[in-house]
Amino acid sequence: MVDGQPRGAPELVQPDIAPISVHWIGLTRDGAYYYSQSTWVSDVYIATLDPATGTFQPPKKLVSHVGPDTSPDWSPDGQYLAYAFNRGSEFDSRVLGIRSIRTGEERRLRLTMPRVHAFQPHWSPDGRSLLAQGRLFAPTLPGVQAFYRIDAQTGEITPIVIRSLELPSNNPEVTQGEMEWPVWSADGKAIIYRRSDNANDEQSLVLRDLETGRERELYRGNPRLVGENEQSTVPAELTEMNHGGYFGASSLAVSPDGQQLAFVWSTPASWALKVIPTTAGDEPLELLRVQPPERLFQPAWMPDGRHVLFGKGRIEGQDPWLELWLISVQGGEPQYLGLEMEGLLLYGLSIHPDGQRIAFTAGRNLGSQTWVIKNLLPY
Repeated sequence: MVDGQPRGAPELVQPDIAPISVHWIGLTRDGAYYYSQSTWVSDVYIATLDPATGTFQPPKKLVSHVGPDTSPDWSPDGQYLAYAFNRGSEFDSRVLGIRSIRTGEERRLRLTMPRVHAFQPHWSPDGRSLLAQGRLFAPTLPGVQAFYRIDAQTGEITPIVIRSLELPSNNPEVTQGEMEWPVWSADGKAIIYRRSDNANDEQSLVLRDLETGRERELYRGNPRLVGENEQSTVPAELTEMNHGGYFGASSLAVSPDGQQLAFVWSTPASWALKVIPTTAGDEPLELLRVQPPERLFQPAWMPDGRHVLFGKGRIEGQDPWLELWLISVQGGEPQYLGLEMEGLLLYGLSIHPDGQRIAFTAGRNLGSQTWVIKNLLPY
């Protein structure tokens, strides 16, 4: 920099400095640069339901060291399982793994999209492609958010919804507001996702027709609001920040008949499992609510369309653990399914079409390290 302006081309100092996240500490007078990095390890597990007891047998690890904050997904015919890799220097971009359950063969498709959080691919109803969120590589629109259709054979990605304030709003592919958690409708002609209105601290769940671009709002709420009988567990200094992206709706799941949507709704005071019809903007049915440090994770519909499988656990930093539970959408108490794993957090959950097997990703924090790059600047 010369007089506050860049001079010359940027030079790479250190590649692949962290697989997950980096916290910059700063420079010293002698030109050394300090930073800390956090490391997570996440694996794919398979568990089988024991018909005699109605509980899951101990899970078996299927794939090690997949991408953090990702989810597996069974293909509609149950023959394939998709999951994501992202392992630093070995994979400099997102890699989608597709494993044949019959042969064990795995294909890896390198995707031209950078790493994003909550990368949860979902098979289309026809089994030809997958839906996921990412970022565009457009030179004129760097970092623009998009939902992609990923070809299951070639890995070719096609943006189907783009979030941009610069593209014309009459473009059927363009929407406004931050968007996350896309899932297919039952017929594959529409998607449902969360859209955030940061100006009003509100979020909405919308159904978007992929052919016309028309959207219909299913639900709207403010994730920062706390009920009369609830108390925020978030420190006061954090509640003043915009938590619109952290709290609110997450982990959307469409019922097998496409008529209902299950999702997790979180506020600074509680986590709730809710179900809402996809055909009209009715009030959601709340199935269960817990208070921190407990959380609810990743609802998934059983093939009968009458029960929802979900994870319950404790957050990281407080002896994390996770359990699997089942609850009826007609009401009643949840049923514990006998699967508990200590020290792990649940990231994704998918039920095989036979209803007897589940796949899920779970991980743990390996802690933080502090590093220094010496002689960074020519003092």
